[in-house]
Amino acid sequence: MIKKIKFEHILLILSSALLLFALVPIFYVGLFDRITSWDDVAYSLEVRNLIQSGGGFSEIIAAIWDKFVVYYNTWQGTYSSIVMFSLQPAIWGHKYYAFTPFIMAAVLYLSTLFLSKNLIQIFLKQKSTLYLSLANLIMLIFLMFMPSINNGIYWYNGAMHYTFFYSMHMIFITLNLKILTKDIKWFWFAFLLFIIFAFILSGSNLVTMLLNACLTFGVFLISLIIKRSHKVVGLAFLCSAAALIGLYLDVKAPGHTVRQVYENPMPAGEALTASISQIWSYFKNYTYISLVSAVAVFVAAFWNKAKQAEFKFKHPWFLFLFSLCVLGASSMPAFYATSYEGPERLQNIVYFSYVLLFFINFIYFSGWLSQRKFISKISFPKISNIAIVSVLIISFFGALFINFNGSNVEMVVADTKVARQYGEEWDEVWEILNSSYNGHVRVAYPEYFPFTLTQFYDFGKSSEKSSYFDIVFARFTNKMSFAFEGQERVMLSQFRNHAIVGTQTTPINFMIKTSDLDGRVHYINLRSLATLLKNTNAQFDVELTAPFTFRVKRNFPVGADYIDEIPYTGKTYLPYDNEVKIIIDGEVKKISAFYWEDKCYVALRDFVVAFGGIEVKANTKKGVELIVEP
Repeated sequence: MIKKIKFEHILLILSSALLLFALVPIFYVGLFDRITSWDDVAYSLEVRNLIQSGGGFSEIIAAIWDKFVVYYNTWQGTYSSIVMFSLQPAIWGHKYYAFTPFIMAAVLYLSTLFLSKNLIQIFLKQKSTLYLSLANLIMLIFLMFMPSINNGIYWYNGAMHYTFFYSMHMIFITLNLKILTKDIKWFWFAFLLFIIFAFILSGSNLVTMLLNACLTFGVFLISLIIKRSHKVVGLAFLCSAAALIGLYLDVKAPGHTVRQVYENPMPAGEALTASISQIWSYFKNYTYISLVSAVAVFVAAFWNKAKQAEFKFKHPWFLFLFSLCVLGASSMPAFYATSYEGPERLQNIVYFSYVLLFFINFIYFSGWLSQRKFISKISFPKISNIAIVSVLIISFFGALFINFNGSNVEMVVADTKVARQYGEEWDEVWEILNSSYNGHVRVAYPEYFPFTLTQFYDFGKSSEKSSYFDIVFARFTNKMSFAFEGQERVMLSQFRNHAIVGTQTTPINFMIKTSDLDGRVHYINLRSLATLLKNTNAQFDVELTAPFTFRVKRNFPVGADYIDEIPYTGKTYLPYDNEVKIIIDGEVKKISAFYWEDKCYVALRDFVVAFGGIEVKANTKKGVELIVEP
């Protein structure tokens, strides 16, 4: 006869072997992970250049802070994520980017293990290896079927923003379970830890931010209801306050206002309805046979221990209703902000929540069921032990086999060869970069694009103009220009010169953009130009409501009207071309505009022709001199 302890051990061995089977190809492909995302590059280029040039710790911190300020004001309020984006592994060397999948998988597993261990201890109040099996099974299902393993494991920016911070949220959930069920040791350490956790998580992705605020407030209410000590209630209250303060700082960031210009928000009522209806979609799309069989195998091992446990599994329907609320809340931010369920990287963490709640609900329900009198006589080890273990294991393997095709593991296995070729190809690109002394680098267009590793697939191949990646990558690698074969080279240089207005000399920011297609073009910083015109003895009436509208009206009679810039786009941190409209005597003219980070530059030559009353002196080695005359 197979003893019940043997079943527990068999489950541990089985789950460990299956998880290892899944991780081996995932980690092998991860060895060839390389930085090919302009998000990764743009957020970290200043920090990378400082590290490569031997910059000090204080300089690096200052660079991270400067980047945070830029993005907080121009793109997103997720302050914790912005800081972490600046620290992607490739800032120490391009091959270090391969640490990304190892970091993300480790954090995801350890947080799952921490939560699993504490749940089993709460339920059973005894030592057991079941928590290891539970963590292994959950992690296996995570890896096999997350909507995008590319975004969830291999792409640093996407995985950090969602997978990493969701993992931190699982740890925080576990810590909150501890303060509700046990006395707190090292109270002041716990106090600082909880406050920091609550604040940091509110600065991550919007889903985790909302769940974090709900968690901390819920724990505060529960601590009052179950009459925990004053210290615990006070700690829970301060955690909730820290989470809400962080939520306010995140939501009220100027960058969100900018970004919403390019989104399609949904009214709150409609978003709530869409979120509720989305729960059924999760049930249909995420309830894999492998998930059901994994839960069945674990419940079989858990059943007898739950039946004998001191813990009373009461009111399982409350847990079920709570789970529905969590899934609905997970969908709400995306629908409210964008009118759809969100990108795959966001869907990854919603999927994680679904799998966790699926496991927890069935485990809790089985515990409740095992303690009912009408079923208490059922004992799995006494009813054909060998048959039950054999059927469950065979069923589990069968379910995994059925779901293997189309799973992430199958996709990763299929990508092993092309992933190695992709890694070698980008290593060659970096060899060229490291050996190039003239500052201009042109390389052959990439040939290999493994689906699991590549974040952006075309690199602007469809156009002869240089892509965003090329321009930002040049700065990241400290080169004057970077381009693929068949595309223009673009070189950017920023400098500070002066404008002469009458007898007054004013410092002003310029940029020179030199490209194969457009040649050498001087751009003037739009904000500096607005300030300059505003200070020219009332010759110009300037209205500047950054980051949305720039308008200049000339007071002196030259027949015309104003300059009216199109709305400042949210992607001001990316270099790309746009236009500024100018209306003079009812005639609309256009000026080339170039956006770089949080600044907008307008082409000086176009500005002079369209606006009039401005003279540009001959180019000098120092740049240009701008002379404004009425």
